[in-house]
Amino acid sequence: MFTRREKRSIGLMFLVNYCLIIDFMVMMPLGSALMTGLGISAKAYGMLVAGHTFVAGVTGLLAALFIDRFERRRLLLTMLAGLAASSVLAGFAETFPALVAVRCLSGALVGVIGSLSLSILSDEVALPRRGTALGIVMSSFAFAAISGVPAALYLANRFGWGAAFQFLGVVVAAVALGCRALERGVPKGAGGLAQVRRLIQDKNAALALVFLCVLILGHFSVIPFLFPSIIANARVAPGELPLIYLAGGVVSVFASVFFGLLSDRWGIKKAFTVGMIGSVPTLYFVTRLTPSPLPVVIFAVSCFYTFMGGRMTPAMTLVTSTVSERHRGSFLSLASAVNHLSAGVAAAVAGATVAKEADGTLANLPHVGLVAISFSLLALVLIAYVHPYRAREAAV
Repeated sequence: MFTRREKRSIGLMFLVNYCLIIDFMVMMPLGSALMTGLGISAKAYGMLVAGHTFVAGVTGLLAALFIDRFERRRLLLTMLAGLAASSVLAGFAETFPALVAVRCLSGALVGVIGSLSLSILSDEVALPRRGTALGIVMSSFAFAAISGVPAALYLANRFGWGAAFQFLGVVVAAVALGCRALERGVPKGAGGLAQVRRLIQDKNAALALVFLCVLILGHFSVIPFLFPSIIANARVAPGELPLIYLAGGVVSVFASVFFGLLSDRWGIKKAFTVGMIGSVPTLYFVTRLTPSPLPVVIFAVSCFYTFMGGRMTPAMTLVTSTVSERHRGSFLSLASAVNHLSAGVAAAVAGATVAKEADGTLANLPHVGLVAISFSLLALVLIAYVHPYRAREAAV
């Protein structure tokens, strides 16, 4: 199905996204340890997550001005080297302000790396096969849950939470070395404010950004507190978290690839609808967990990974196809900014809503779940009005 060059690009972008997902996901199982070890509240923890994503969003906005001017392979290698260094530094942070500062630096780099990886993949793989390619790349979420996050969590339990970030730095450095095998490219466009203005003024591209914003608000309002709530509300022992990640990750691998194939065969919007229908009851259930047997929690998290990840694969396939190749880097930088800023808003609002009770439980999660469901349903409406770019249409 894929050429040798496409397979190499898909494999390397899988590894890049593997690192980005660990960079974000590692905060979830460490939530309780960070709140205890640094003596911070649930609100402060939410702001720690939000700060990382807000900075990534701002950097994505700035990257839209210049990303198409640079050769993408070289820029990607530079950003990955910086992310490796910042991750190691996070492992040595001893105070909450120091950790916030280093995590914000990581967020700045992630904001560029995310758009670069999507741009490289979209340049290399044509739209009729892109859903499957993105499904494979997005299955890195599952592999991160199966291998990367449990490994980081094991090191954190054994040596302290700083070891998890140091582990991440080593993994990113190794992936950066592998990305040297990417083909060298050429700058795609002039960049600058004029190009960004044209993108924003294009109705289809602008609506795609609004759709992505709404979808992420319905996604990341729940994610930061998913695993802290499993410990606090479902009364699962921290030592059992790796097993939950493993089970959820295994089903998510198949789900990501399945929804990618579904996007190419049934169409992007039909595949998204299937994922969305499955995600709504899942959101309702996981935000209402009470003390439960481990198999029940594993089932709930597995469903969450399956449908939440499943709906993101066709959604991102559509977003990557809404503008021409010439302006894809700038547009996907804007999309990365929208992604991270929306995730930051979602995490901040969730952090302000969720409260830690005297007995350690997290209150008000059902309210967060209802907000997530509302935004998710709105995204289902908006996707009907977003369309792939057509060469016969006026260039963006």
